[in-house]
Amino acid sequence: MELEVTDIYLVDVHDDDDSVDLKNMNTDIIVSLKNGDKYVASFISYNCLYETIEKNKRTGEFLSGRYYWMKNMVLVQNLYEGNVRQIINHLIADGDFQIIFEKI
Repeated sequence: MELEVTDIYLVDVHDDDDSVDLKNMNTDIIVSLKNGDKYVASFISYNCLYETIEKNKRTGEFLSGRYYWMKNMVLVQNLYEGNVRQIINHLIADGDFQIIFEKI
C-alpha cells in the first residue's frame, strides 16, 4: 500500500507563535494521508532531550535521568517543517512509518 501524505500538523506549533524554538522542543505530529487515515507520533529534538534528562537528574524523574522513554518517539535535529516532512517521507520509503506512527 502506497502512503501519500496530504498534511503534517505539529500539535504544539501555531502560526501566530514566533517564540517557539524548533531546535529545542517536543510535540506530537499528526500526519494525514490521502486515503483519509491519520497517524500520530511524538517528535523530540536532541536539545530538548538533553534538557529533559538534565531536569530529570535534578527532579529524580526517570531514575534521576538514567533513562527516558516516550511512546512512538522520534528523535530529530529540529522540528522545522522541511526537516519533519523529509523525515516522514524517508520513514514511509523505508517502511518504518507504520511501525513508529500510531493510527488514530
